[in-house]
Amino acid sequence: MMESWDIPANLTFEPPNIVILEAMVPHYSPWFSGHFPGEPILPGIALIFLVLKALRYFGEGQGFDLQSFGVRKARFNLPIRPGETFEISLLCRTSEDELISSFKVLLKGEMAGNGIVQASLRK
Repeated sequence: MMESWDIPANLTFEPPNIVILEAMVPHYSPWFSGHFPGEPILPGIALIFLVLKALRYFGEGQGFDLQSFGVRKARFNLPIRPGETFEISLLCRTSEDELISSFKVLLKGEMAGNGIVQASLRK
């Protein structure tokens, strides 16, 4: 099977400024390779990758061109294992040249992580 770093996700927009991403990372995903042998968990950078995916989804829907991306704060406190379904919700706020979003990661109804990300943008 060919390795793919992409994580398939269902994205929905809830007006005016919420994005919900639902995903399940299969056991064969390269994200689990070496993290950790015998007890694989999804690395935090994979969750940040999905937050960026959701942020881009919001930006494209609003007609924004995201120029750069940064993480102000991120905390992950529950492990996500292969095959588990989880949800990431973003609450997005825009100004003239910036998009700021707080996010929450939910696993089985429990808070698995949260944080704040930002992107500079061009309309």
